[in-house]
Amino acid sequence: MDNQEFVERSLMLLLAQGKGGLTPTRLQKEMFLFSEIRPDLKEDLNFEQHYLGPYSRVLEETVRSPTYLSNMFAFQGKKIFLSSKGKKEYQEMLTKRKKDIKFNLLISSLKILRTIYDKLSETELLFLVYVTYPEFTKNSSISYKLLNNPLRKRILSSLKSKEVITDGRYEELLGR
Repeated sequence: MDNQEFVERSLMLLLAQGKGGLTPTRLQKEMFLFSEIRPDLKEDLNFEQHYLGPYSRVLEETVRSPTYLSNMFAFQGKKIFLSSKGKKEYQEMLTKRKKDIKFNLLISSLKILRTIYDKLSETELLFLVYVTYPEFTKNSSISYKLLNNPLRKRILSSLKSKEVITDGRYEELLGR
């Protein structure tokens, strides 16, 4: 499998785990977080500092014009979903690899990622990316606003109430 096919299949796996589609911004951030646990994917996606944090041109082009998995992605409003063809391809992949322990761990990791991050607003997701990967605040048009009071405290309170951060992490981030 070449790099482009790997990116397309990784995107398919991420989209298959959630209950709904992803906006382009959320897709970029969730694929960035996914790439943090898959260094081979991180290298292929080549995330750069951008107006809204980590951004991959490769990912944007892949969504618009996939090379290997044509017609796998569908668009409804501003959201990106797996098409019926994409869902079928995903189910076939699951069947073929059901005994592959590493693959099943990857799917479990993606389910956790989507479960946690899909319950956040885009503002909360961006905030978490910025505090965890501060190098991506450079060139950002909104990081200053998100990372400074009073919005910072409101976002942190929301993240704590959603049990996305611990009391200790809340206090640590509040004190910055």
